[in-house]
Parts: sequence; C-alpha cells; structure tokens
Amino acid sequence: MRRFKWIRNTAFILFFSSLSLALYEVFQYYTLRHELESAGQTSGSQSAEDITAKMDTILVQVMAKGKALAQILEDSSQWEQETLHRLLQKESKSLKNILGITAAFEPNVYPGKNLYAPYYDKNKDGFILLEEVYDYTDPALLTSQWYVQVKQEGAQWIEPYYAEGAQAMVADYGIPFYRSNPQTGEKEVAGTITMTISLAAFTRLMNSLSLGKTGYGFVISKEGKYLAHPIREYINNKNIFQIADEKKDPILRSAATMMTKGEAGHEEYFSQVTFQQSYLFYRPITASGWSLGIVLIKDEITGHSYSLEILSLRIFISFSLLAVLGLFIGLRLYYLRVQALWKFSVGVSSILLANVLFCWYIKLSKYTDEIGKEEVRITSNSGLEKFLSNQEKSLKELNLKAPTPIPTGIFIQELEVEDSYNVNISGFVWQKYPLELDSTWQIGLRFPQAAPFAEAVYFDKHYQERTRTHQLHRWEFRLSLRLNFDYSTYPFDRRKMAITLAPKDIHSPFVLTPDLEGYKLLSPSARPGINNKVVLPGFAIESSHYSYLTLDYNTNFGMEESFRPELNPELHFNIMVRRNFINAFVINFIPILVVALMLYLILYSSSKRISSVGVVESSAAFFFVLVLAHIDLRRSIQSDRITYMEFFYFIMYLILVLSAFNIILFTRRNKVLFFDYQDNLIVKLLYWPTFLGLSFLATLFTFF
Repeated sequence: MRRFKWIRNTAFILFFSSLSLALYEVFQYYTLRHELESAGQTSGSQSAEDITAKMDTILVQVMAKGKALAQILEDSSQWEQETLHRLLQKESKSLKNILGITAAFEPNVYPGKNLYAPYYDKNKDGFILLEEVYDYTDPALLTSQWYVQVKQEGAQWIEPYYAEGAQAMVADYGIPFYRSNPQTGEKEVAGTITMTISLAAFTRLMNSLSLGKTGYGFVISKEGKYLAHPIREYINNKNIFQIADEKKDPILRSAATMMTKGEAGHEEYFSQVTFQQSYLFYRPITASGWSLGIVLIKDEITGHSYSLEILSLRIFISFSLLAVLGLFIGLRLYYLRVQALWKFSVGVSSILLANVLFCWYIKLSKYTDEIGKEEVRITSNSGLEKFLSNQEKSLKELNLKAPTPIPTGIFIQELEVEDSYNVNISGFVWQKYPLELDSTWQIGLRFPQAAPFAEAVYFDKHYQERTRTHQLHRWEFRLSLRLNFDYSTYPFDRRKMAITLAPKDIHSPFVLTPDLEGYKLLSPSARPGINNKVVLPGFAIESSHYSYLTLDYNTNFGMEESFRPELNPELHFNIMVRRNFINAFVINFIPILVVALMLYLILYSSSKRISSVGVVESSAAFFFVLVLAHIDLRRSIQSDRITYMEFFYFIMYLILVLSAFNIILFTRRNKVLFFDYQDNLIVKLLYWPTFLGLSFLATLFTFF
C-alpha cells in the first residue's frame, strides 16, 4: 500500500509540474503574440503615415501649382492665346503626376469668345478646346462640376467623373481666379484653373509606393468613391460601401464610415483581394479631404508564423502530457486493474492521435509563398526600381554598362503536372522593346528549363504593335518544363514552380523585367498571371509572383572576358501550389491504417491455442501488400530523399516484425512473463500507443 502511495504522490507532483509548464507556455505564447502584433501594427501604422505624407506632398504640389497659375492669370491684364497655351503646356509638363491643366473662362470674359477653355493633354501632347465639346458652364451636367462647383464654392477637389475632353476617369482640383469689375471695382470670378489627375495614373502612383511583399493601397473620395484601387473596375463604378455590402463585410463598412469622416485608425478583417486575414490601416489625406487605406497581410507584418507554430505545438504537447498524467491519477492506474489499463491505453492513443492531427493542421493551415534567400521578390514598381538601381550600381563599380530593361509578362492559360518533375504549360508571353532597338539583336525569349526533347517548346507569333513609347511583341506558347521538386514532406508538400524567363541571345544587352503594369493585382495571393479557371488535379494554386535570382554559370560561353553572365539576374515567374491532402490520404494512409487495424485484430484475438504459423503468414501477406504500395509510391514521386509518407511504411514494417516475434514467443510452451501476463495483455495495450507514438515522432522530425 505504501508503494502505491509513493507512485500516486509522484504522479501528483508530475501532474502539477506539467500544469505549471503548460501555463508557462501559454503565457509565453500570448506574450509573444501580443508583442509581434503590436510591433506589426506599429509598423503598418508607420507605413500608412509615410505613404499618406507622400500623397499629401504630391497633392500639395498640384494645389500650389494651381494657385500659382490662378495668380498669374489674375495679375495679367491680357490673356494672349499663344502665351496662355505655352504657360499651360509648360506647367503641365513640370508635374509628372497630372494628366493636364485647363484654363476655363466665364462667358464673354476672354476677348472675342463667348466661352473659352483650353485643356492641355499631356498624353496627346496637344490642346483640346472644351467649349467645342460641351457647355462647361451648364450646372445640369455632371461633367461640368469641375467648373460650376469651383466657381460657386471656391477652390476644392472635385468628385471623380468621366472627362469628355480627356476621355478618361479623372479627379480635378479647381481654383477660381478673379478680375476687377470695371463698373463696380469689385472682384468677380473670371474663370478657373483646373489641375486634372487621371485615376489610372493615380492608381499607378499608389502601386509604385512600397507596401510590403503582399500589400496594396487604395484611395477613396469624401463620398467613398474609389480614386485608386488595384481592381480597376472599382474606380468610380462602385464605392467602398457597395463593396462592403456585396462582400457582407461589416468591418469594412465600419472602416469606410470612419474614412469618409476623415478619421484615422486600423481594423483587422479578411481581405477579398489578398484572400488572407489582413490589417486595414486608414489615414486622411489632409490636402484633399480624401482618405488613404493600405491593406497588409497579418502574418507578413507580424512575422510570427514559425515562432508561434512552435509555441503552439509546445503548448499542445504540454497539455497532452498533463492529460496523460490526469488519466493515470484519475484511473488509479497504480493498482493495475485491467479495465483501467484498457482505458489508459485508449486515452493515450487518442492523445497521441490528437497530437499528430494537430501537427497536420499546422502544416495544412500555414500559408506560405516563401522564396530562397538568394532570390529577390518583385511585387511593386518601387521594389523593381530599387533592385535595378542596385544592379546598375554594382555594374558601374565594375566599369560595365547597365543592360537595357525589357518589360516582360506571362499569362498561364493552362497548367498540368505530367509526372514527378515535368510540368506542361500553355499561355501567352509579351515583351515591350524600345523604339530605337538595334536591329542586330534578336527579339524574343527562351525558357532554359524546357524539357530535353524536340517538342518541348512551341512558339506562335500572335501579335505585334508599335505604340508611341515601345514595340509590343506577344506570343502564344506551349511548353514542357523539367523542374526540381522537393518531396520530403509528401503528402503535405508545397511546390514552387519557378519558370525562368531569359533573353533569346544569352549575350544580348537586355535584362528582362516584369511588366507589372500588365496585371490588375500584384498581391501574390491574388495569383497574377494565372487564369482563374485553371484546374490543376491533385493540387491547389496558392499564389504567384515574380523574382530575380543571380546564378554563377562558371563560364563565359566563349565570349570576351568583359562578358559576365553571372551579373545578369534571371527573371523567374513563381507559382506556389499545395497538394490536395485528401487524395493522398485516401491513396496512401487508408491502406496503412487498414493493415494496422487488421494486424491488431489478429493480436487481440491471439491465444495459446492459436498456431503462430497462421499469424506469421498473415503478417507476411500484410508485408507484401505494404511493399507493393511503397514501391508504387516511390515510382510515382521518384525522389532521392525519404518522404514523410514513407515513415509510416517503415513503422508498419517494424510493427509487423515485432508482432510476428511476439506471436511466436507468446505461443511457445516456455512461459515469458512479459507475454504471458493476462494472455499477452501488455502487447495488446502497447500496440496503438506504439504505432501512434512513432508516427508522432516521425511527424516532429519531418516538420519541426
């Protein structure tokens, strides 16, 4: 009795020690989570402040220029047409973020004209006389509010609209200018100066600002209309309240209300653009009364994926140990009652199974689009410009000329995984070459990873166009790529299909750059460059993005010493895919579980009266079933590494051998206490805890 008391007291000590450990792990988890989220929110808020300041600076420049022009027209006694046109053209070109400038006059104010409103359009590099397009003084026209509203209410930013003259969605800043009435001597409105911003250009400006790897920004007007957004269809067609109602998102609606009131703050919500739990930071743009919002994926700005995963796993293991000790104490296992032993075996097996499933849950729920340390991910114009600037600086230090950037884009129409390492792709690629391109260089690109057979690559020239700024070339292609995949975590593996794009001539003075302007959304989770209707059996496409990788070729390909191919970075289009776990579970796990269950039933029903030969034969049959399944698995994935799935086969091989030895020793006439106790009870009790315990260890070894 004293012995049992000592065991019980020891169990209680271990129980409360485990409880203390579990509570400490929980404290650590929430402390770290709070610290990381606070740091992430601070970082996100600072990004919002910085970008708002940049936007304010740009808009203040526009407003200041408008005021200066209005003052020039007020101070001038005469408005000669040639002088006025030259002034509007000069000032329009001095501001890169505007589409053009309009000087509109009141009826019969401009000498010799009833109405006069010349608008200089930078895109067309010419003037449009708006009075010939429509009556801009008519208050009934929506397109005339840029004049009527400013004349009546003073300088202000106008709600976005479709400009008839510019033939684009625009937002205007208007400021009236005055003249003295010759009869009364009082100042009266003579006309307005209007600074026009293209909403498309405004969106490009928004995209050019640094918003992290996966973030995006948008701007709304005082009424909630989108002035800039990565989804162009939103701009002036829908306001933020309509989007919130369509998505049934009360958090976005609440944030929209605060934004239109000019408030600052942040909200956590599920973004329909990033398709991830995200933070929405919003700030008022003081200069215009608009509001800026930036959306950043929560995991990206907190950066807690791996550290919190490990802590959560440690918490789960701590509470599992606590549960095992609780079972030991609650069932009074130290009395070794058979019924209590069975309950304890079932409980421990359930706890181990829960740990395996929790590890699977962590692995399946983790979103990742990580790239190698040597790669540079490109998801924004600012990131691209920074990378190219660093490359140019490095080449300059070596007295080498920087290559000509060639904007290149790709669109994947269809995607198919042929086997373990070959992927078939079809779609379109396009390139934008400078107009003054030297004709000695070949136009086009190649895929260095193309499979080594003649039919691996098919190109068909689809389109060619010469624009005002570049030559556009587009091809339709079909391609078979040979890629190196890592199967060590199969069937929980994620694949990075890195498609390399390279100039047709390896020695050409070109560097391929991603044509970011060719995509609506650049957030990797929005899968830019991939057809939304692509079906990839057995896999789910998670994200896509461009990146650069610099390689050491260890050769100059027979060229001059000045030719340094390792200095020209490779452009990669990366597609992140995740295996469909259900398919692999049905194909691989279920047969193993069935064999494990049938073997256990044989052990459970074993007794001294049963011949060991039949049991050994059954074990051999199970062994051959597993071996054939294992061989089929190795043939299908052709990996040079041991995969996670294979550990389950190895565990079953071990259990089959141990079970066969157990039956042989148990059925012998010579008694062995370990096997003879309660008719082989110890082995029966240890079967599932052993199988699941080894499975849990294999899971920890592979994933963590």
